[in-house]
Amino acid sequence: MIKARSCDRCHKRKEECRGEIPCERCKKDGAACLFERTFKKNGRPRGPERALTRGKYSKNGCVACRKQKKKCDEKRPECGNCTRRQRSCWYERSPRREDGRNDDREENRSGRNGKKEESWSEKEQNHKQEDLQEEEGMMNDTQLQRLSQSQNPNLQNPNLQNPNLQNLQNSPLPDLALTPSTFFSATEKMFLDSLLEDPHESAQSSPQSDTYEEQKLTLLQSCMLSTVGIPAKEGELLCYFITNVSMLLFVDKTTTRFLSTVIPLCLFDSRVRYPVIAIASSHRANSSPKSEFEIMRDAVKYRGMAQCCLAGRNSDFYHDTENVLLSLCLVSIREIFEGNSLFWSSALEKGSEIIRLRGGLKKVSSVSPLSIQLFCYLDHISSLSTCATPHVDRSKNNPYANYNGNHVEDILNCKFGFRYGIAGELFKILGNISTLAGLRSHRHKSAEHERQFEALANLIEMKLQNWSPSHIEYMESFSFDENVDADKMALSSYWLALQWSSFLRLHQIREGYNRKDSRVAACLSIILRSLKAIENSTEIESGLMFPLIMAGVVCIEKSDRDYILSRIRSIKEKLRFSYIGEFENLLHAVWERDNDEGDCVNWAKIRFYQFPGLVMF
Repeated sequence: MIKARSCDRCHKRKEECRGEIPCERCKKDGAACLFERTFKKNGRPRGPERALTRGKYSKNGCVACRKQKKKCDEKRPECGNCTRRQRSCWYERSPRREDGRNDDREENRSGRNGKKEESWSEKEQNHKQEDLQEEEGMMNDTQLQRLSQSQNPNLQNPNLQNPNLQNLQNSPLPDLALTPSTFFSATEKMFLDSLLEDPHESAQSSPQSDTYEEQKLTLLQSCMLSTVGIPAKEGELLCYFITNVSMLLFVDKTTTRFLSTVIPLCLFDSRVRYPVIAIASSHRANSSPKSEFEIMRDAVKYRGMAQCCLAGRNSDFYHDTENVLLSLCLVSIREIFEGNSLFWSSALEKGSEIIRLRGGLKKVSSVSPLSIQLFCYLDHISSLSTCATPHVDRSKNNPYANYNGNHVEDILNCKFGFRYGIAGELFKILGNISTLAGLRSHRHKSAEHERQFEALANLIEMKLQNWSPSHIEYMESFSFDENVDADKMALSSYWLALQWSSFLRLHQIREGYNRKDSRVAACLSIILRSLKAIENSTEIESGLMFPLIMAGVVCIEKSDRDYILSRIRSIKEKLRFSYIGEFENLLHAVWERDNDEGDCVNWAKIRFYQFPGLVMF
């Protein structure tokens, strides 16, 4: 006990003193003698406190929630879930009391023993709880009006309302983890398991489904009621990302998992939050009139804050690889959607270096599967435009590249991709075409090089001829009714346009960029007929950027060029991302070369030097 009473200086030096202030040793040495440390009892140290987890299902919920295995708030006569979905609500069991006993048993017992008694403390506690719920309801109503779903959410306008959010305060709050790292690893395991499962066994989730809407409301509530001190404007942009941008990024099966992983991290880690709100601010700026100067400034401001993630030395670039790598991937997405800079290339290089320093691709993938999936996908789609070898395949001597190719292929088979981008087996064929484009400089070195180049080109062409889209591929990308002839026709035209655009790209790599070539004219004719068979109002139109660009760089007639520009502007009006406007500028730059270069304009060279930030996905 003498040691326990020692002053802080003697305790740190593991020396005993009598606990006097000042003690003899400190007085002799002329040092400050303090006793400010917390006194701890002897014994085994207590472990870290854990958050109390709520039950996954309600034992006393309504019949509808118990059948669907949903968490029920057990409000009577109608619970929040049934009120929100406008369905009948009834209970088979009586509500449980806080002490675990049922009211019907208590009533029977009170009938035998007389009047049921209730202590004064219980009454006071019930009154306090009712007042607290009433205050929370008033706070939720006010915040819901400010953060409701709209085309342009604005915290300055409290009159914005959405009927879908009227009962948001009735839904339970998500159980967030204590630290971002624990939440991230747990959620990522669920994310990987759900992505690698058999698609026939998993229920589809689309932006119009109840699952997506319910998760969106839950995440909105977590952003709204979070107490981590996020500025109001950043919270506004997070809500805008959830309601207006999230359904435009990834395929349906990925969207809900991506949101459930990234949005809770945004509440704790600014490195993840800034790229997300940068994407949201850019989309909102493209959706607003040019007179909204504050919105335009926010887009530039948060883009710069997101790019700060590239700062720092690689050797000591933080210890939490998961959040840092995810942040760099989100920065890459932001810059790819902007289309006017090469920051996405710098971010991917930084990410590959971090993977190497953290033990290699295999080790990081076991810790952070979501970040690795996103990194590999972005790495491969960027190589489609640069014709450079992806970072994961660049050198066999690098630890992160010396990796099982089948595992990388499994990562790409996880259906993780942009909603309106190229996916599936055609995505891999286009990767082979880009690899072939990178070998053009070695083609004329010798006859053997020429023979190998032609053999590889013939193999790719054979794969492209035998390619046919699977049922799962288009059902996970777009929502269509197979029994409607118009939808079936639109899907067939969509896949035909993609296939013949790939044929056209392969032919240009093998034979050059002559627009008067007979095969080029045949490809252009089929692509244009397929494009015109797809109506402007369909969802599938937003996935036509690749066929439109390939047709635009080879078409000669003014009517065809005007038609292609009209379809590109229609897509830009739907998606509101800047890279679509950059592709339009690319076509104008290609057409301006007609007088100088005639019918042999090398559009790939123009894209590489004048529009290096464009990624064709």
